[in-house]
Amino acid sequence: MRLKYSKTLLEAQDFESPIADICWSPNNVKLAVATCERVVLLFDRDGQRRDKFSTKPADASAGKKSYVITALSFSENSELLGVAQSDNMVFVYRVGADWSGKKVICNKFPLTGVPMRLLPAESGFFTGTSDGKIRSLDCKSNKSSSIWSAGACCVSLARAEGSLASGHADGTLYVGGRLLLRYALPPTALVLLQPYLIVGSCDGRVAVYEAQRGTLLRSIEPQLPPDTRDLISAAPSPSGQNIAFGVFNGCLVGEMKESGAVELSLLSIPNLYAARAVAWSADGTRLAVASQAGALIQLEAVLRRWVWRDAVEVQHVSARRLLLTRVARDAAPLTVLTKHAPDIFNVRFIGNDWYAVCRTNSTLILCDIARGLTSEIPWAGGGERVYAAVGGACLIHRAGELSVVEYGLDKVLHTVRTERVNPHVLSVRINEGGAHRKHLAYLLDRQTVAVLDLLTGVQVGQWWHEARVDWLELNESGQLLLLRDTRRRLALLRLPSGDKEIIASGVGFVQWIENSDAVVAQTPTHLLVWYSAWDPGSVEMCETGGGVALEADARRVLLDGAHAQYLQLDEHRLAFNNALRSGDLTGCATYLDSVGSSADVAPLWRQLAERALQNEDVQLAAKCYREVGDEARTFYLDKTVQLAAAEGDGDVTAGLHSPVMRARLSIFAGNLSAAEECYVKRAARADLAIDMYKQFNKWAEAIAVAERADRGSVAILKQQYMDYLIYTAAVLGSKYSPKVIMIN
Repeated sequence: MRLKYSKTLLEAQDFESPIADICWSPNNVKLAVATCERVVLLFDRDGQRRDKFSTKPADASAGKKSYVITALSFSENSELLGVAQSDNMVFVYRVGADWSGKKVICNKFPLTGVPMRLLPAESGFFTGTSDGKIRSLDCKSNKSSSIWSAGACCVSLARAEGSLASGHADGTLYVGGRLLLRYALPPTALVLLQPYLIVGSCDGRVAVYEAQRGTLLRSIEPQLPPDTRDLISAAPSPSGQNIAFGVFNGCLVGEMKESGAVELSLLSIPNLYAARAVAWSADGTRLAVASQAGALIQLEAVLRRWVWRDAVEVQHVSARRLLLTRVARDAAPLTVLTKHAPDIFNVRFIGNDWYAVCRTNSTLILCDIARGLTSEIPWAGGGERVYAAVGGACLIHRAGELSVVEYGLDKVLHTVRTERVNPHVLSVRINEGGAHRKHLAYLLDRQTVAVLDLLTGVQVGQWWHEARVDWLELNESGQLLLLRDTRRRLALLRLPSGDKEIIASGVGFVQWIENSDAVVAQTPTHLLVWYSAWDPGSVEMCETGGGVALEADARRVLLDGAHAQYLQLDEHRLAFNNALRSGDLTGCATYLDSVGSSADVAPLWRQLAERALQNEDVQLAAKCYREVGDEARTFYLDKTVQLAAAEGDGDVTAGLHSPVMRARLSIFAGNLSAAEECYVKRAARADLAIDMYKQFNKWAEAIAVAERADRGSVAILKQQYMDYLIYTAAVLGSKYSPKVIMIN
């Protein structure tokens, strides 16, 4: 690694003005600096001071100068900053992950000794105190607990991969609460990089131990002046590949080999004096060095730097680590690190320079710069074609095999065999709409479509089409598939049922509306809009004035060559369908109430009523029918709610589960057979079933129920049926004689 001077953040003073500690936030946004005046300074990643605040004593009566800051540490989420003080107190400030937050004290941890060191933990911080205790500070419960205790002051603390190590003034070294070894001198510089423990002290010697057994593996004596051999501080780089030790008038920088060997070289910084603290930035490109004289210097780690087409700057931090930065600063810098290879030897950009493919000798690293995600997958050889942006995933095709990789996961989701790799006939949906689901739609051949569930690896199904398919796309839920063939016919495929339906002809442009199940398509004469693809019969046709549709977003369709530049979509129906699709029926009703009479929303109220009845929300269904003025349905459902409340002793939901109420809902849905079953079999009330059929003038069904359940009333029912027929014939003056039922 090469380190070169970048800038001086704080100038050295003419007197002793030691900087207590420095630390970078894990999100690489802030550098915190604690001065001897008990002030915390905050710098951004470019080295500009953006903020500062004064700390406070644990006991206000002791005075503002009754303490000094001993250590600093950001939490793992970068929102909290722990400040350890010599008055046996650790204050935790909420500073925010960016620069918009307001600084407030959210936790106070009084201790029995002075907190000498501070490190981030999963739910707070770890600290080592002057009385030899290693404690955990839980910011959620605001409680501290002792992890282990040694007999001497803690002078160093290190953490890596869930393990914690501490060094004490009597030379003892603990790992995970277990005494590992006794060092000859106080281990002031301590680094834990599993499986190694690196120790430095005032004799200028660096020792590498096996972290589990305490076996000495290597002892290194770097070339340092005889009178200034103290190793004052130490910090590993985020990748664990490099280590920096603070010494007098400079720092030692070394590369950690897999064998445990460390190659140390001295970076001399004249007039720096003692380097009290060193800290790496989260991306490993900057090393901050703080001195006893109050100076703060920022060094830059770079092997090589180049710019791709004035769009992306590539900085080689080390052989295994890159930093990709958009020149336009329209995305956060992306750190690329290989975990399985010694170096990255090739980088190329695709997808309008928003995606990168980095190659090692055994892996491919796929990078999404906009979202800050990388995926490293095993890969050997070349000749592949990479499609970077297909529904939030990356597709790799080679030798007839198509591999699907989700950005952020270091594995291939699934591999299928296909020769049809045009992005227009590939569709991937990864965790869209807030749900955990992953689907791939592709062509097995020119006329056969296959859909695969990437979570289970099970094929949802295969469908043959009458003509060659030249475009297809899944909706966000992965339950609907649109496909267009070379005859310009647009087909809709419902995956749960497997039904396929031709919904339009002569289609050129077609697109799903984002975050909805709405579809926009254009024919030579009209623009077609389906606000819900689940109901393909409900289509709206709009004139485009000779324009050609270019793109559709959540509110409008952009047109080219028309008098108007765009065609406005019905926002009310889109918003309603989105809420309905998510199952938020109450939210749908609230939204329609807010629209009022400014728009024709009666069809939406009826659609909501049908969905409410499917979900057995009778009260909401009654409200919907009331809004559209359907008095008959409103009266029936209101009466059902009243009877359900009586059946359930005031609990409408419980009452609706009674057989009689289930029968009423079946009658409302027009399913008299289900209502009969509820009355006769579940409620044992055949008389109610007979009365129901009589009310609907279904005398034959009423007599059939009586013959099965109440034979004593059959003769009476037949006579009533005869009287009904004679009466209606007389009233209507029918030319036909009444139908006579033969009574056996």
